[in-house]
Amino acid sequence: MRPSITTLLNTLALAAGLACASSAHAQTTLQYAGVNLAGAEFNSSKKPGVLFKDYMYASDADYAYFADQGMNVIRLPFLWERLQPNAGVTLDAAQLGQIRTAVTRARNHGLKIILDPHNYGKYNGAAIGSSTVPETVFADLWRQLASAFANDDAVIFGLMNEPAGLSATTWASAAQAGINAIRATGAGNLVLVPGVAWTGAHSWNSASAGGGISNGDALAKLSDPANHLAFEVHQYLDKDYSGTSATCVSTTIGADKLKGFTDWLRANQKVGFLGEFGAADNPTCMAALDGMLAYMQTNSDVWLGWTYWAAGAWWNPSYIFSVQPVDGVAKPQLAVLSAHAREVTGK
Repeated sequence: MRPSITTLLNTLALAAGLACASSAHAQTTLQYAGVNLAGAEFNSSKKPGVLFKDYMYASDADYAYFADQGMNVIRLPFLWERLQPNAGVTLDAAQLGQIRTAVTRARNHGLKIILDPHNYGKYNGAAIGSSTVPETVFADLWRQLASAFANDDAVIFGLMNEPAGLSATTWASAAQAGINAIRATGAGNLVLVPGVAWTGAHSWNSASAGGGISNGDALAKLSDPANHLAFEVHQYLDKDYSGTSATCVSTTIGADKLKGFTDWLRANQKVGFLGEFGAADNPTCMAALDGMLAYMQTNSDVWLGWTYWAAGAWWNPSYIFSVQPVDGVAKPQLAVLSAHAREVTGK
């Protein structure tokens, strides 16, 4: 069946809206700047859990707040098992409704929203690509999500948060299945593809991290009929890159650890997205944060943008990376983030 004129126009608009993944040298500035708005993935051991007791979706006020800080994108972590309680079944209507509400809130405040199944490459503890969770199960999730949000210009598809415990080869095959399922619906939305080993930028080119083949080598072979992919990495600034310490290695660690991935992007004519990074409130980390953001802007021919980890009303106010305001007072990191965001968005 031929696509309708409306579908064709929507797809063309989406492709034009991104300075295109097919040419890594087409854009002259970053396009996206924002935060992760956490909460829907909380208490992951409680499945399905009770909304607003075990987990939450952010209020409209949170979307408004970060839009007012000059940002134009939100990454929305949620739990796969809450959205799809059993493999292969129809998505839970209530959970899908919460995600639809989040999309509407984002759109109303001029924000894009990245849908992020925050599952580390697993479903009920079993790895994607295993006999328990074959690729078809993962593809079915994305077939249904893509059908729900096909060609919605506010929605970006983040395939999976930080796959871990599987090889780069296994993940590349699953990622291709997910991409194929999305495109089979007619959806032309931007898709963000992570790597394994928690998709660290610092280990992107490491064969040992990928189980014998690097993320870079395994994922460079992915194909996309819509030519609308970006590769998502995460990068924390502590000595083991885990994002668990308030101590940053140096004032240049952020930019330093993005360089190898940036070189890979340019060599392979790809574009990248920094989906998670965080910095504590101390001079070394704040300088590293500023330098990291400036580095991406300088290399915006191959970088699309970033989402900081993290915001969300349920964070303990003492959480070292939180940029959720406390009693109306902005966190110090937000001054750096907002300045760079406004440079990107012009807000």
